[in-house]
Amino acid sequence: MPTKDDEGYQPMITDLKLLFDKYQHNGTITIQYDTNVYVGQVNIA
Repeated sequence: MPTKDDEGYQPMITDLKLLFDKYQHNGTITIQYDTNVYVGQVNIA
């Protein structure tokens, strides 16, 4: 991720603001993703 001093920083921030403005609803965005959860016991030999 570029720091504020990197030349790519401002274009990145501009693009992120455009994406936020496009997808925000009441000032927030929702990021949907799936999570796999594995449940079990570990047997120590």
